Amino acid sequence: MRVGVIAVAVLAAALLGLLQGTGAATGAVAPALRVVGTSPFTVRGTFFKPGERVTVTMVAGKRLTARASANARGIFTVKFKVPVTRCTKYSLKATGALGSRATFTPKLGVACKPKATVEFGDTVAVKGTNFTPGERVTVTLAAEETWTGHAVVNAKGAFTVDLGALPLSNCNGYKLTVAGSRGSRFTFTHPVVPC
Repeated sequence: MRVGVIAVAVLAAALLGLLQGTGAATGAVAPALRVVGTSPFTVRGTFFKPGERVTVTMVAGKRLTARASANARGIFTVKFKVPVTRCTKYSLKATGALGSRATFTPKLGVACKPKATVEFGDTVAVKGTNFTPGERVTVTLAAEETWTGHAVVNAKGAFTVDLGALPLSNCNGYKLTVAGSRGSRFTFTHPVVPC
């Protein structure tokens, strides 16, 4: 009998806790960020405190900041004037004046790693994709001699560097290195091929 009374008391206390409500019991949801547009790059915050002033920081090679106030439903939207592709590395952090916080960092797949190719013709050109938009790249092509070129990556993450007419073909061994000012990097070694 005594065990039954204790069990009922424990159950009643647990039920009372649920009825009074904790964050989990009332369905409270943590603040969150998501990308809703890419031109311009647009971020929406949800589940912030109504009327809360929010500062959103974006790091994409450089640090950018935007500010907004959450509406009565705890939602806000900010825009950044920065070129972003599906392969751009970036992170977002929102900090509310009333204590709300949220972060977001996309996971980039293997298809988003920087790539570059050497194209041989009347001139030798190096073409790259999946680099950070706006980034300055230095292209180095090393064989028996070394050639260097520079470019600025376009809004789609691509660039082309024409190194001119070189005494080099796809039969030669060479090492291609592309280094970006914002951390992108690509290296490839091509072996000598009998032609």
